[in-house]
Amino acid sequence: MVTMKKTKLKFSQFPKKYLYTSTLIFLIKVFIILNINPNFTLDIGNGQGFYLRGILNGSDGENYLAGLLALKSQGIFSQNSILSYFPAGYPILMFALSIFGIGWTMTILSILQSALFSFAVFYFVRQLFTTKLQKFVFLVFLAILLNPTLTLSSLVVGYESLVASGHLLILGILIKDLKAKEEGKSNSIRSLILVSLICSIISFLQPRLILGILLVIFFWVITSFQSRIIYSLFIVALISSIFPTSLVFRNYQASNLFAISTNLGTTMNLGAGNFTTGGYWDERKGVLCNVNESKENKDSSVVRCVLKWYLNNPIKTASLFYHKSIYFWSPWIGPNAEGTTGRNPWLRYGPLEVLNDKESSIQIIQGSFGKFISALWQIFSLFFLFYGLINIYKLRNLERQIGVMSTILILVNWGICLLTIGDHRFRLPILGISVFLQIVGLQFLLRRKLKDILTGH
Repeated sequence: MVTMKKTKLKFSQFPKKYLYTSTLIFLIKVFIILNINPNFTLDIGNGQGFYLRGILNGSDGENYLAGLLALKSQGIFSQNSILSYFPAGYPILMFALSIFGIGWTMTILSILQSALFSFAVFYFVRQLFTTKLQKFVFLVFLAILLNPTLTLSSLVVGYESLVASGHLLILGILIKDLKAKEEGKSNSIRSLILVSLICSIISFLQPRLILGILLVIFFWVITSFQSRIIYSLFIVALISSIFPTSLVFRNYQASNLFAISTNLGTTMNLGAGNFTTGGYWDERKGVLCNVNESKENKDSSVVRCVLKWYLNNPIKTASLFYHKSIYFWSPWIGPNAEGTTGRNPWLRYGPLEVLNDKESSIQIIQGSFGKFISALWQIFSLFFLFYGLINIYKLRNLERQIGVMSTILILVNWGICLLTIGDHRFRLPILGISVFLQIVGLQFLLRRKLKDILTGH
């Protein structure tokens, strides 16, 4: 077992290279953002549409942009169905930024997402630096900050980058509070308010992700507040519900719908059925649900219908869950890739695009060799993730709590994939956390092997 010494270093001793590097990456992104050519992306008829400036289109980009245009033309209580079908949080964010001018909305959004990502990574590793994982921090920092798909997602229209940054910030805040508690300096109430507020914002952007964050906060509360658990949970419930409740209010005022959105049932049904493997692109997907109700009741009825189908078909359900897990952890490119990241900037503008232009390269990438490499990539990704988690758990105390909180976020997001559709894009919100565990696992293994070599074992 690799033992790590407990560090007592203060934040003032945190190396400046982390700040300089994260700032440099942000400035490079700003240069790219300001040089992205405007791209006509949304046709709303009669030759009218929306030009993206300073940002790239995302998987659901047209839906978010349609929501933005509806908000601009009709106001916050627009009756456009796109704003009640999909969660309206992300279009409302863009609408708020449009106060600086509709032509600059996307550029400002892209800069905002990039700035938040650089700060979140910096803040997360700064807190890790005070733990027994200090020796692993630099590679963790570089692996998250420079992960091509994750870092470039901040240049894309979509909630994923903001949520990934939010998850890192929440873990960072909780690590800081738990570390302070060890030293008798905890300010848990402030931390409680901050993480609850971030939780509220994340659920505003993507409501289904609130469960994992609430479970992490609940775990932290029961370990930190003891006699004030009920009081603390009340604060969490109150603050974390602010933004999602505002969406319910907007939808009720606009369309008389008492719901955050009405697309959950449809999304779940896309990944169910006797003839599907659970992927988005499978044309044989779906369960027959005969419902004839209002939009919000129809959505709830479809959710119940799909859940009932899962319970009544345990063998097929197990098979679907297996395939969806494979898809969730699949590579971003290659024959085993399954998901809706076709607009991933790294795949569209990175070096792989050069290979895809050559027929011989396509045959290699998509052929048997590509399948073997893809499967190997998945196996090692999961191996290092769990190996990292196991070794963090063995360190006990604060490090064990970090491992538990990371596991909760990963398992809940994985579970959401199982109950909806198999899509590696659903991995993006927790990609920073999974990369953290993988890099820790890799370094634990390398250090152990090096120690065995030096000791002659």
